[in-house]
This record gives sequence, C-alpha cells and structure tokens, in this order.
Amino acid sequence: MTIWAPEQREGSPTVATTVERVHVATPGEHAPIWVYRPELDGLRMVAVCLVLLFHSGVGTFPGGFIGVDLFFVLSGFLVSSILLDEAHVRGTVDVPGFFARRVRRLLPAAVVVVAATSLVSVLTSTVVARAPWVRDGQSALLYVSNWRFLLQSGDYFAADIDKSPFLHFWSLSVEEQFYGLFPLLLLVLLGRRAGRGLGLVGGVVTLGTAASVVAQIYWGNHDPNRAYYATDTRVYQLLAGVLAALVWRRLRAGTSAGEHSVPRYPGAALALLGLVVMTATPLAVVSASVRGLVVTPVATALILALMTGVDPVGRWLLTRPVITYLGRISYGIYLWHWPVVLFLLEIFRTGSLVIATMAAAISTGLAALSFEVLEQPIRRSPRLALVSLPTVLVGVGLSALVAVTVVPRILGSDQPPAIAGHSREAHDTILPTGPVPAGLPWKALSEEEGLDNTFCTVSDTASCLLHRGSRPRVMIVGDSHGRVLGGALLDLAKKHDFTLYGSIVGRCSWFPGTTSPSQDETERRDCHAARDHLYPELLRALDIDVVVLTQLPRGRLVSDEQPDMTYPHLASQAVRQVIGSIESTGARSVIVTSMLTTVADPLSCLSAAPNQSDCERVQSEQLQPLDSYYFTAAAEDTSVATVDVNKVMCPAFPLCAAVLDGLPVWRDRNHYLPSNLVAHDDKIWHLLASTGFMTAP
Repeated sequence: MTIWAPEQREGSPTVATTVERVHVATPGEHAPIWVYRPELDGLRMVAVCLVLLFHSGVGTFPGGFIGVDLFFVLSGFLVSSILLDEAHVRGTVDVPGFFARRVRRLLPAAVVVVAATSLVSVLTSTVVARAPWVRDGQSALLYVSNWRFLLQSGDYFAADIDKSPFLHFWSLSVEEQFYGLFPLLLLVLLGRRAGRGLGLVGGVVTLGTAASVVAQIYWGNHDPNRAYYATDTRVYQLLAGVLAALVWRRLRAGTSAGEHSVPRYPGAALALLGLVVMTATPLAVVSASVRGLVVTPVATALILALMTGVDPVGRWLLTRPVITYLGRISYGIYLWHWPVVLFLLEIFRTGSLVIATMAAAISTGLAALSFEVLEQPIRRSPRLALVSLPTVLVGVGLSALVAVTVVPRILGSDQPPAIAGHSREAHDTILPTGPVPAGLPWKALSEEEGLDNTFCTVSDTASCLLHRGSRPRVMIVGDSHGRVLGGALLDLAKKHDFTLYGSIVGRCSWFPGTTSPSQDETERRDCHAARDHLYPELLRALDIDVVVLTQLPRGRLVSDEQPDMTYPHLASQAVRQVIGSIESTGARSVIVTSMLTTVADPLSCLSAAPNQSDCERVQSEQLQPLDSYYFTAAAEDTSVATVDVNKVMCPAFPLCAAVLDGLPVWRDRNHYLPSNLVAHDDKIWHLLASTGFMTAP
C-alpha cells in the first residue's frame, strides 16, 4: 500500500473539540450563539475511522483518505464559528487569544508524537531509511509538511515518502496555515463591525472558495500531487466550512427571532453520512481530486443538517457516549495511528483488518493517555489562559527548538536498528562474502543522485556543456538513469579528453512527443523543452558525433499526438524515429540497455546487515521488452550499438552482489550507486570503446 500517490491520502483532525472557552457576555452585551455540539464529535470519529481503515490497507475503503476532506470542512466550520461568536460577543476578534488556544491544544501532543516516533524509528529503521525523515520531522513541527512532501513527490530520487512516519502531518500543516491567516483576515474584514461586516466576510470567502476550486480542478488535471498537497488547492474545503458557519448563524438567528422553524427530515443526516462513506468505497471510481470536490458539498450539507437538527435520528446516533469520546480524542488518534500502522506492518505479516484492529486499539490508548495527562491539563490551565502572547511565543519556540536540535540528533544518528535481519551462512552464495564494509557514509550514499538536470536548446547551446575536450563530441541523453551514469561519463571525458554534453531531465524518456503520468507540470515542461529541440537541429548545432541514450524502462508513456497508441507500438516507433533523426545529422547512437532494478532496497539492507550475503539479490533473467527494440535497431543499422552496464555492476548475473569492490551496488531500488559507476568507469569505457564509435572521426 502506498499513501503518497494522489489516489491514496489521509486526513487530519486538528480541531479536536467542538467548543472553546470564549468571553462570557455580561448584561448589555450580545449573548453567545456557540454551544457544545457533541454530534460533531461523533462525525469526527467517523472521519478518523475512515482514515485509519484506509491506512491499514482495508480494501473496502480505498478512498478512506476522504476523511481529510471531512476534517477540513469540519475545521473550517468550527474555527470560524468560534471566531464569529467571539466577534459577536466582544465586537472584535482576539487574535492572540485564538493563537494561544491553538498552541495549547495542538503543539504539546504533536511534539510528543514526533519525539516518540523518532526514538522508535531508531530501533526499527535503518540509517538510510531514517535520513530523509529528519527533514520530514522538522517540517512536521514547523507545519510546512504539505510543501515538503509536495517537493518530495516530484523528486524521482526521493526515498519512498509513503514510508515516512511523519507523512500524515501534511494535512495538519494545511490547517495550521489556515489558522494562521484566517483570524487575521477576519479581523481586517470585521474590524469593529462584527454584525455589519458578515456580508463582506461572506463575499470574500466565496471568492476565495471559488478560486481554490478552480486551482484544484486545474492542478487535478495537470499535477495531482500539487492538487493534493498544496494549501491553495485545499483551502476551498476549509472555506466551505466557513460558509457553512455563516449560513448556520443566519439560520440560527432567524429561528431565535421566531421568523421560521426548521422542518424535520428523519434520516436526512444519515443519508448524507452514508453518501460520505460511500465516497470512500470502490463504488466511487474517480480520482482523489474529484472525490474531494464531491465530498466537500456533501460534508457541508451534513454539518448543517446536524447543526439545524433536521434529523433527530442522526443526531442520536452520533451523540452516543463512546462515539463522542472517540471524537474528542480523534486528534490524538490521528497523530498516533500512522506511525503505529507502519510499525505493525514492519513486524507483522497479517491481514489488513487485523492491522487496522491493532492500530485502532494502540492509537486509541495512546491518544486517551495523551488527552488526559498532557493535552487537557495544558489546555485548561488558568495560568496559561491569562498570558496569550507569551504562550504563543514559548509554544512555537519549543516546537522549533525540538525540530532543530532533538529531531536531527535522534533520526540523524548512525545507530543501527535494534531489529535487524539475521546473518545467513556464507555457503548459501557463490559470490564473495564477508562483513559489510565498516565506516561507509550511509546517509551520504543515499543522497547521491549523479549529475543535475541539464539540457540545451538551439538558441542556448552552452547550458548543457559538461566538459570541453577534443573529439569525439558526445551527448548523453536520458532521465534519472542518465543522471547516475552521467557522472561516470564525465569522469571518462576528463580522462580520455572528449567533449561531453548532457540532455538529462528526471522522469523524462528520450522518446520524443511523449508524456509520463508521473511527471508534474515542471517536469513535463522541462522534458518537452529538452526533447522537442533535441532532434536533429541541436545535434547539428553542437556538431555531435555520438549520442548515448539511456532511460528507466517505463510502460505508461502516452503519445502526445496519439494518446490511444499502445506502448509496444509507441516504443517501436519512437526508437526508429530517434535513431533516424540522429543518423540524419551524421551522428551515431549508443543505446544503454535497461539497468537492473531490485524489489527491495539493498542500500537500506546493507546499513543494518552484518554480512554482505544478507543483501544479495537474484535478478530476473527475463529480457526487458524495451531492450528488444534496442537490439533490433542495432542489428539493422551499423550506426547503432548497444552496451550493457549490467555486465560491470552485476558480473555474476543473475545473482547480483550488494557490494562490489567495497561500495554498494545500488543507490536505491531503481538506480545504481553513481559513485560505484564512477569507480568502475574503466570497464564502462571498455564497453563504449568496443562499439568503435568513441574515436575521433
């Protein structure tokens, strides 16, 4: 199960109570409208259950991440109701007081969960796996996780972010960013006109909601990761809650004045709740973006139905004591559940329903303990209630201090995990064996990416020059595999005095006129800029002699001109087109056949294993379909040759060692370690020279 893909996400209950202490009206002042509504706690319990079931991999709820949508709408409704009521009573918004209440309510539990998760991760996860979690934990405590994971989702070399124990903080970050800006906006719009300014608030919020919906629709079609993580594409759900609060206040005020009574529709709230739950099931075969756009108005209507009391049956069901208590501690359940799920998946191989049951029990216990021992005492402290601004400064400062000092010290340590694989006997392997080399810089190795993205256009022929030498003039073209191999070619260019250019863009196939569904908007733009100008105009402008082509095999490329073209036909046509374009310029082509990938992460395995043989890999002997087109092109055209780097990195194929000459073979599951390719570039040079293309023309 993955949770970072746009189709699989989670929610975040940051407003964990449906009532806050605000100013009590004195005679002559307006009476407050807001009172505690336990049915909203019940609704929160439903949302957190959906999220937990989804994260545990329960197949009945593949869209359970819509719990986030429900929580966002609830949060917008609750926060705006509290602030509007405060403005109604006091005549203005007490921004420092609001921030202080948020700090007391949210930060203590978050700091404890991040610290505890970091400590447990040292016991259960390898040094390599923990390396990217340092930034994840820091961004969680600074409430910028959504932007952190958005950037990571576009990084092909990033570790599996769906394994980060802090991934669920992304939605908390969206809410905290909203909490930081909305009270200030409300203060400006209302001023001292709490009653007269509501129309202006409604207008501005409506415009903001519409703009965010447009952003969600646009990015949902262009970059699903941005549509999911970005604040601007998500804020429409929080603002929908604000609009619901404004509508409810008008309805409530009209009812109190005796203008009208709300009719009863038994089962209405239950029907809306059923529709929300149905959106999380396989019955809704739509994208994450569409799910959010659908569930938001349904959740808004559901909240209004509960608040106006149109459905007594629904209210009765959601106000059962156990349900409301779970809703009250749902913030803690959410904070704990994802690290707990990851830990259980690490140590148990069992069904998803069993994982969900254990995760629910453990998370609920930890959340209840945190709620009673930590959160409530701090939240209800009369002393802290009197010092708003100092509370905010101390709380935020403490969170930042833990992020800067504690998190990197724990997660960034070189301590191997206490739970590690057992060594096996050396006679199980025909490969050289022995202890894993000591003193390897695991974190640095895991961060190797090879060359940076680089490419030229006809109007800019200098940007992609990597090394200026004599003939031949070589260009390496590729994606992330071009980046990892590019370091070795650059070293060879310096050793053998040839000129090297690069046309390298991550996730970008060298097949022209194609798009990968995994590309974000920036990658798609760079890919087209690099490839559209590559053949043949740029090759002539640079006077290229040899083009080295390499890429990760991918079967989900789409032709921009013929979207319905099947992949085998697309690949065959693209290979012929590219080879023909290169040949028309007088250059020759060297195609690097598909590099070996692995199922597990050998680098992470090595960082915790006592013996090299624990991490060797048996590779499939099946020919990559893409390679057959390469071999056909080389057989039919004397200006085309293929080279197999796997002969250098895995000489005993199909059994591949995890360590070669003292260095790990792989950087991750899909890429060789760039520095090991450089270390063996003499053998790579032998492969290139054997083509007969690497001599000066």
